[in-house]
Amino acid sequence: MNISNMFSQLLLADSFQVAFKNQSTAVERISTGLRINSAKDDASQVGLVSQVDANVMEQSIFSQSTSEALSFLKTQEEAMSSMAEILTEMQALKTSADAALALGNGISTIQEIYKKLQTEFLGITREYFNGVALFSAGANNYVRNFSFVNGSRSFQTTQYAASDMMLGNTFRVGETYSEYSRRDHSAARITWEDAKTEAESLGGYLAVITSAEENAAVRTAIGGAWGGWLGIHKPAGGNWISLTGESVTYTNWFNEGADPATHYAAVFRGDGLWNGTWLNTGDPKPAYVLEVENTYTLSDVSESDLDSNLQNLSQAIAQNGVEQRRIFRLETIAETNAQNLSGIASRLEDADYAQESVNNSKQSLLSESTLALLSQANIRSQSMLRLLYARIDREWDFSSKGNDEKDKTDRYSPLQQSLIDVDSEESLRT
Repeated sequence: MNISNMFSQLLLADSFQVAFKNQSTAVERISTGLRINSAKDDASQVGLVSQVDANVMEQSIFSQSTSEALSFLKTQEEAMSSMAEILTEMQALKTSADAALALGNGISTIQEIYKKLQTEFLGITREYFNGVALFSAGANNYVRNFSFVNGSRSFQTTQYAASDMMLGNTFRVGETYSEYSRRDHSAARITWEDAKTEAESLGGYLAVITSAEENAAVRTAIGGAWGGWLGIHKPAGGNWISLTGESVTYTNWFNEGADPATHYAAVFRGDGLWNGTWLNTGDPKPAYVLEVENTYTLSDVSESDLDSNLQNLSQAIAQNGVEQRRIFRLETIAETNAQNLSGIASRLEDADYAQESVNNSKQSLLSESTLALLSQANIRSQSMLRLLYARIDREWDFSSKGNDEKDKTDRYSPLQQSLIDVDSEESLRT
């Protein structure tokens, strides 16, 4: 085949460029594994692929959140199961203690075991999962809501109130508490010093109130009546101190009293406010407030409170199971959705390796063949001319031997000159 005109060579060059580009595209798809590497590959599908990828990301985030929520609930379930076991053991100890007391036996050993169990129980109620408390520290359950996609999908986890599982004195064994009472001396008034002595003889002391809550508890204990002497006083020229000599940090004065040269003490009024009254034998009061510290024992624990705590805990475990099942279903749906969406994206943008390999081989052959034709187009005519040159030169040599006298300027024949001109034109084309 002889290609001797410029137009044909240009067509071959264009074919080579097309084959080379197609081969480059096939190689790119094979190397990346993607059919769509840029908008030029398939402009109509680029936007759809981006939308599908965004949906896959959304499903993945939702699935991750449900996985974290499930982990929280499973940890919480394990904690509550342990708490239920502890409560069951505490019930058994309470029954054993009641039986021992009925027989006149001591319960100190049983009570020590009970105290260890309640310490373990309280420790579990303060546990965390990944920085989130397993149980609510308040009086009510705390619900953590999770919402996605404008609220179209949501789930929740609950931090159950530990107080619902700690009713009554169930977890107060070994804890000290104060009891308040009004000691009436209406018939024979009593001075502050005598009231202090008498209170101590009864195993207590004049009430020392340190908070608004305790102040309210005292008023409730004495039925809103006038209470009398309290266990705080102010020496002449000094500050208010308690019976132990400690500074008074809480006060609820109606009238503190202002004479710094006189020793004062406080009395508890019927409305819960305090008065400062001077201390001398001429100013006795008809009553005083007695405070006695006691310690909770296993006898103070109610069997019904134990039953209620265990029942509330069982309900919380059941609710935990409901939440786990619901979130597990949501997680399964989200994972399936993400897989199917990923399949759509894969079908849209993933390359067919077999097809692209065939395209690569095909375009490689085309480009090589085209390049070979272009090379031949440039050298075929020149090769023919060189052959003709050689033949003409030989013929001229023979004829020139008998014509030495001819002018050297007539060396080339008209045929040879025309061939030289054609050769020059071919050189200009290439």
